[in-house]
Amino acid sequence: MGKDKKPKAAISLSLEKKPSAEPVRDFYKLYPAWRIARLEMRDPFGWHELDRSTLDSIRKRLVSLESSTWKEILIDQNHWNHEVPRARLTKEAQERLTALALDDQEYFVSLRLTWKERIWGFKSDDALTLLWWDPAHDVWDDK
Repeated sequence: MGKDKKPKAAISLSLEKKPSAEPVRDFYKLYPAWRIARLEMRDPFGWHELDRSTLDSIRKRLVSLESSTWKEILIDQNHWNHEVPRARLTKEAQERLTALALDDQEYFVSLRLTWKERIWGFKSDDALTLLWWDPAHDVWDDK
């Protein structure tokens, strides 16, 4: 071996410490995304009876919300949209959650469409899983 030759390693190791876990994402800083796999298509809070006009207005409302963060939707606009503890939902809604094996969810989200009409869902990962269409405000008795 000549004087100028130095041994070379097959891999380069760094002694610098780096966190191995992914950073926790703040849900309220995210823009909404929707999951529709859990849409209820039966009574009492099902989407099965929607007419085309109502469905179009729901689509437009969801599209309009996509330009806001969850903070803007659920905190800044909390007079329209709310996170509601499961215990504050009606008995019928809680029974349905038990039947759907969703009674482990602590909070549900209510998105206002009109004076009475609501969309209900629950936060899962970085999205809102849509669950119920509530045209008569029957899921939560807010009185």
